Amino acid sequence: MSTPTATQLISELAGHGITATGTTGLNVWVPVADEATTTAALYQQGWAVAPGSRFRQASPPGIRITVSALDQDSIPRLGADLAQAVTGRTTTSYST
Repeated sequence: MSTPTATQLISELAGHGITATGTTGLNVWVPVADEATTTAALYQQGWAVAPGSRFRQASPPGIRITVSALDQDSIPRLGADLAQAVTGRTTTSYST
């Protein structure tokens, strides 16, 4: 099984209209309006992401997603769940 990359997650998020950065390394940065709300919504969906407040100095709010242990088959579900957490509406369906 291949290891997912930050580029794959960024591409998936772009398909949901979400801008993300971090094509190198183990983390993807996703700007969000409210770190706590987004983090809590994703946690309720079974995802553990980090609020960005402890990783940023002057940048706007965001969340940090570590992709090193993310299963490649989970990327579409994470994209859909993040889109729902950010927009409040479902953007796509996925199978598990």
